[in-house]
Amino acid sequence: MEVAFTKMSEKGQVVIPKDVRSEVDFKPSDKFIVYGLGNAVVIKKVNTESAVRNLEKVFKFIDSRDIRIDSRDVEREIRAVRRNRIRK
Repeated sequence: MEVAFTKMSEKGQVVIPKDVRSEVDFKPSDKFIVYGLGNAVVIKKVNTESAVRNLEKVFKFIDSRDIRIDSRDVEREIRAVRRNRIRK
């Protein structure tokens, strides 16, 4: 895993260093989902607009049911997905 330092501009722009972009295969015009998680920011590449729409539907459903999700829930789900990927 590549680790690098960067900073945010006055406009709120953050440059993802070239080595990191190469490692995760980020290219110009790629689309991303960006969300805050505690004191971290998660950037997830999405392949299509439909993926964004589907995620928005999930968030609306969660909001409509007033379900509380905290960072421990997110971390638990991430670990479960990673375990399943390793098994495949």
